[in-house]
Amino acid sequence: SPDLAVAAARRYAPAGLLNIGGDIRAWGDKDWVVGIADPRDPAENARPVTTVALREAAITTSGGYARFYTIAGKRYSHLIDPRTHWAAPYGGSASVIAKDAVTANALSTASAILGVKSAEQLAASTDATGALVIEPGGATAATGLLKDSGKPRAYFAADAVAAPAWPK
Repeated sequence: SPDLAVAAARRYAPAGLLNIGGDIRAWGDKDWVVGIADPRDPAENARPVTTVALREAAITTSGGYARFYTIAGKRYSHLIDPRTHWAAPYGGSASVIAKDAVTANALSTASAILGVKSAEQLAASTDATGALVIEPGGATAATGLLKDSGKPRAYFAADAVAAPAWPK
């Protein structure tokens, strides 16, 4: 877990940003700007949907747009909906910011499967500070601190920060 790795890293570095398979955890008294990939354009060099500033927080993104399998020419998400035992719809994503990566990961996976309406309720009922859900059909919802993505903020710090503009 990124949280365990960060606990060890704190002994050697006062601040840092750790990315383990897309689970990102920031620590220390520094703001780190992170881009959220657009599941509709997931190329490595594609423009992100938005950027967020993290401090003492984690962000994870779940979705079948990057990890999928193909059967008879049709793409299926690697995420399995436990209600139906079938693959979740291909192409969407959910990003969640929380105090730790374990919480953010659980919430982003559930949100990617449940969709926009349920994800908003899930984020509101937990200690998540922001969620961005993009459904395969195009419906999008942002809650908490990701609602106004034009003004990224440090999430568990007192000060607001301005993220640099993404190059056009």
